[in-house]
Amino acid sequence: HDNLYYVFYDDIAGFILDPINRHFIDLDFYASAGYNDPVDDALYLVVDNEIVRWNHDTTTNLSYTWKSKVFTSPRPVNFSTGQVIADDYPVTIDIYVDGENKNTTTVSNADIFRLPSGFLGRDWEVEISGTSRVEAVYVADSVQSLRELA
Repeated sequence: HDNLYYVFYDDIAGFILDPINRHFIDLDFYASAGYNDPVDDALYLVVDNEIVRWNHDTTTNLSYTWKSKVFTSPRPVNFSTGQVIADDYPVTIDIYVDGENKNTTTVSNADIFRLPSGFLGRDWEVEISGTSRVEAVYVADSVQSLRELA
C-alpha cells in the first residue's frame, strides 16, 4: 500500500518496509489480514478480529528500538564521542561494548556528545530508540575523527 510493505508475524507484531527510502518501522500490533482498497486508496487491517482502516496520515509517530550489527575493530578501542542526526529529538542511544551495555544517553539535539572512558573493547553495537526518523549515528575515538565522519 502506498509503495510500502506491511508484514505481520508470530501473531504478535509486524513491521513496515519502505524500500524506496530504506526505512524500517516496527509495529507493536498484529494484523491477521489486510485489504488494499484501490477505490478509496485505503488499507484495511483485521486487528483483534475487527476491521480497522489504517491511518497512515497520523501525526503521531510510532516508537521503535533498533540495534546495529556488531562492528569489530582490529584492535581494542574506546570510542569517546558520538552524534545522532535525527528529524526530531529526543533519541535514546545505548552503546554496547563486547556484549555489555556501557552507556545510555538521551540525545536532545545534533550536537556531539561524550561517551564514557576507562575501558577498551573490540566488539561495538549501537541501539537507538525513539519516535522520529534517525538519519545517522556516529561514534568515534575523538571529536576530530567524528567531524571527519559527518
